[in-house]
Amino acid sequence: MENNSDKGNHLSRCSVLRFSNTVSSLSIEQQDAVREIGFRSLLGLKYGRLRQDLCRLLVKQCNVDKRSITVHGMEYKLTPETFTSVMGVGDGGTPIVLGGEDSEITDLRAKYCSGKKGIPIGSLDDKLKINSCAGEDFCILFSLFAIGTILCPTTAAYINPSYLYALKDVSNIRRKNWASWSFNFLWDEVSKFNENKISLMNGCVIFLMLFYMSSTKFQLSSVAENGCPLSAWTDSEIKRFLKWPQKYGDFESNAVPMREINCGTSCA
Repeated sequence: MENNSDKGNHLSRCSVLRFSNTVSSLSIEQQDAVREIGFRSLLGLKYGRLRQDLCRLLVKQCNVDKRSITVHGMEYKLTPETFTSVMGVGDGGTPIVLGGEDSEITDLRAKYCSGKKGIPIGSLDDKLKINSCAGEDFCILFSLFAIGTILCPTTAAYINPSYLYALKDVSNIRRKNWASWSFNFLWDEVSKFNENKISLMNGCVIFLMLFYMSSTKFQLSSVAENGCPLSAWTDSEIKRFLKWPQKYGDFESNAVPMREINCGTSCA
């Protein structure tokens, strides 16, 4: 397998370390608020580094037309339900629409945007770290931060302010189809990348990494209480895993023991 560090072969700006550091500083009340808006599983993110080279290999193993990934001789069909089983973020039944009347988000734009480019991820991070409240403002801040760093990250340092349309009614955030949105966003980007239209990936590439690792028969030291792969993998477990396939060959080897069915159980 290739060197799986974050250095030298940058693929994605999926900011796992930044997100996990910020989540670790949330108060009990803020964690409860995150659970209320449907992002409970994201509180369980326990590692800090996206393995860029591994993710690059996995993206190249994706079949966009079939929405599948082939690893070690096994082909797995991926769906929004697979995304939920791995990431713990589900669909609430309401489609996400990034549009509407400008007046609907005028106040929110004034509050969160600091220029024409969009909502700076850095400012969201800073605000979350000093925000001691757990009300609607916090819920919108956290949701934007999760979208911009984990669920739908892009190569930009800004988030599309149109996401405010999906977040303006905080009571409905958990009812939105976040799994389908994030999954479809990722596959659009996989298609562009594999057609050599882009050199850097947008989208939740961490999903592909977690799915791959959890689809092998590698034995984790412990299982997450909620059964969610996102919560089960730590930095130390990932380091152990990266050495494990070498016993059977390299990334291209079909000798690596794989599971027959998709991994994970719903943990949304």
